[in-house]
Amino acid sequence: MNSQSDSNTFLENLIQSNAQAMEGIQETPYQPIVYAVPKAWLESWMKLLEQAVEFQPTLYQMISLLTTRQELEQMHAQQRQILLAEKQEALKKIDRMLQQDGSEREKFSSDTSKLLSENLKVMEDTAQRLEKRILKRVALTSTLSAVLSALACGVLLHLAG
Repeated sequence: MNSQSDSNTFLENLIQSNAQAMEGIQETPYQPIVYAVPKAWLESWMKLLEQAVEFQPTLYQMISLLTTRQELEQMHAQQRQILLAEKQEALKKIDRMLQQDGSEREKFSSDTSKLLSENLKVMEDTAQRLEKRILKRVALTSTLSAVLSALACGVLLHLAG
């Protein structure tokens, strides 16, 4: 982060120049004041300057921690790339799920069709067997009915005669 090191160098230079200026003011021997400025004002100004010099390093340190525009733009670009990658991954996952769902549906349809065909064949075989049984029983019943009718007629003729 080149801008960060430039910012730190600038802050260090500013702090050093302010400290030197304060030292220069404090070390300068008393000289007559041309303007009539109340002594209380001068003392207030000196206190104010001393407080500024004491507070400036803290202020500069706090300012140096703030994010620059360039860093914000970089963070924004990174976040955008991350979101784009997540979006693409989610789309791939959805695509895989849809493909899997399609193959599962195909398999289910195939299995259902196969089961239905097998059950239909079993039902047709059962129907044919039942039809054969019914035909056999109808033939047997018809034959027995004819034989019993003839036998009954013979017994009646025999009894009548």
